[in-house]
Amino acid sequence: MKLQRVTLRRTGLALGAWAFVLALAGAPSAGRAADAPADDSDYDPFRAFDDAAPGAGGGEPAPYRDRIIAEAALEPLPPDEDELADTSAPRAAHVELVTSHSRVSGESTDEYGIAFGGFRDFEDLGAISLEGVVFRSDSERGDDQGWRGSATALQRGLQMPGGWTVNNGLGVLNTPLPGLLQEQYRFFLPSVPMLGLSTEWSQPGQGLTWQAAAGRGGVFNGGLISGFETGDGNVASAGAQWNWSPQWDGAVSLLATDSRIIPDSQGLPDFQNGQTHAVVMGNRWRGARDEVSIKVQASDADAGQAAGTWFDARANRGAWTHRYGGYYLEPELAWGAWPINNDVQGGYYRLDFSRARWNWNAGIDRIDSISGASFDGWYGNGFVRYQASSRLGYGGGLSARESSGGVDAGDSAQSLQLFADSQSRWGQTRAQYDYSRSDTTRDNWEITVDHALRMRQGSRLSVSAGYGELDNGNFGTSPSLTLSTYGGFNL
Repeated sequence: MKLQRVTLRRTGLALGAWAFVLALAGAPSAGRAADAPADDSDYDPFRAFDDAAPGAGGGEPAPYRDRIIAEAALEPLPPDEDELADTSAPRAAHVELVTSHSRVSGESTDEYGIAFGGFRDFEDLGAISLEGVVFRSDSERGDDQGWRGSATALQRGLQMPGGWTVNNGLGVLNTPLPGLLQEQYRFFLPSVPMLGLSTEWSQPGQGLTWQAAAGRGGVFNGGLISGFETGDGNVASAGAQWNWSPQWDGAVSLLATDSRIIPDSQGLPDFQNGQTHAVVMGNRWRGARDEVSIKVQASDADAGQAAGTWFDARANRGAWTHRYGGYYLEPELAWGAWPINNDVQGGYYRLDFSRARWNWNAGIDRIDSISGASFDGWYGNGFVRYQASSRLGYGGGLSARESSGGVDAGDSAQSLQLFADSQSRWGQTRAQYDYSRSDTTRDNWEITVDHALRMRQGSRLSVSAGYGELDNGNFGTSPSLTLSTYGGFNL
């Protein structure tokens, strides 16, 4: 009985405590509604109890509460020790002295010269830059061509009334091409190098761009140092790109050139008289995960008139990207002076995967010659890379070609590449092995090691070494040894 009385007494105390807590819980709600609205930034939750906040009398500290400090009440930051005292527009300049000596198949080549350039931003004129090179080389056909070079002046970001932005160029340039016509997955339309001028007007808000260029065509020459040699023909191009709607955009470009560029007996670019007029048009639809584009091209050259069309599609599905398309390009299809894909029809499919440490892709092409005078067959390739750690990555690639008709009927070829990339306190290293073979040529293989040394800021030094056996055509297979280094430092 005594134990029972104690138990009842404790139960009564517990019920009384719960009643007192419930009474207190109801009291603050009325006081809070009357004394402190929900949007009162100075609200004190202890005001309803007429008690001080914890910590005010030496008890527990008040809980942390975020506060927004008025901008006028902020104290100024101390000056940055690395902050430049010069507040003028951004600008830079550079000068490089270059010399090289190489020996290939018993023929020596010497080059030396100077490369220079710089830029400066102007508030009213945009950014203006200048790049040039002057050098002397005996690399072309083994003859000393004397002093030569090239120069280019560019103006970028000139703001004009109506929301237009203007870019201009003068000197050694390339013919422009609208962005939609540049973004081609399966085929590539080359730009034409020229000595002349170009202009581009764009309205980013409306997705509208106009381009034009004119000058004298030519080719780049030199080895380690690249100059420019003008030809006998002229070059002119014009193009535009616009948005039909938020999901549709279109583009068109026209190109007219005199003379063609073909390889001579030594594989160097050579000019051949002739005129070419060509036009290419494209439309693209873009969705959240899919994209489809179609392009049509036509040309009129000395060899005759030709036309072609191709489409490319892309579908993104998480870490997977599917690409597929088809094409039909008639023989003698031309685009300026440079040779392009023609006399071909077929289709392709590519699959890309990229997630975490893995990156791989694979694809297959079916190619048929329209005239029967070029390649017929299949082509497939694959690539994989695995990032084992932050300092080591490795992978490889494999490609194969099987000819079922045309000039290379019955000829098959394969190539293999294996590589490893590593980083250490000594720098970054890449080791690579390449191998290729075919039914009509000898086997080729090469092992190369490239290493970029870790240097102090403002200096750089890379070394490379390679050894293998390469097929030189009529000369047969010969061993090849390569040793090279490249470096520099900022003054």
